[in-house]
Amino acid sequence: MGQWLNVTSERNMVQLSHVLNPEAAQGSYRLFVTAERGERSHSFQVKKYVLPKFDVTLNAPEKLSVGAAEVRLQACAKYTFGQPVPGKASMSLCRGPNHNRYGGDEEEATVEVCLNEEVELDQSGCASHVFNMAGLTHPDLNEKLRDSLTFKAIVAEEGTGISCSETKDIQLDYALGKLTFVDTPDKIDDGAVMQGKVWEDAYKSGTCMVIVYTHDTWTVEHNAPVA
Repeated sequence: MGQWLNVTSERNMVQLSHVLNPEAAQGSYRLFVTAERGERSHSFQVKKYVLPKFDVTLNAPEKLSVGAAEVRLQACAKYTFGQPVPGKASMSLCRGPNHNRYGGDEEEATVEVCLNEEVELDQSGCASHVFNMAGLTHPDLNEKLRDSLTFKAIVAEEGTGISCSETKDIQLDYALGKLTFVDTPDKIDDGAVMQGKVWEDAYKSGTCMVIVYTHDTWTVEHNAPVA
């Protein structure tokens, strides 16, 4: 393949190079060096270059309220050996048509609504964006579109343009908030004052009404409880 003759060294070191033929056979090769003190050899492999592979992971909630004003979504890309991928992420959040419902104009019902954004990956290999939900959860869309969103990210590696994608579904929740009882006793004595707290986790501003019902529980024949 290559040969160097009568090579002299400076300070006992020689640096030589050889351009490998693109059609060279893959496999094991051996380099021989013959000098006054004897002969040495070194083996190396010629293999087809394979671009490093990477995976994309998505950080998104499993469920999202239709009352939420916005949502932050994130896409991260890392090589299989753990290092972050440099490049860009094309992110889309879509709500597809619901073919099981027939409200409104039939042609309009088949149109998918999408929000798109292209974001540079940071040093950790991640890209984040806050999507405004108004265009996806407007009440007029609920009869025409599915009760879920599809978050998709396509990451393109810098320099090579090689891309990898990942998709995740986000379920839409029509509850506008959640109430949780805190420090509330399980039982109270008849006539005693009941004290407790209600924690409100609302997605839109407003006033919640708390109603407390009292009832008796007794046992009838065959020990079947009736409330």
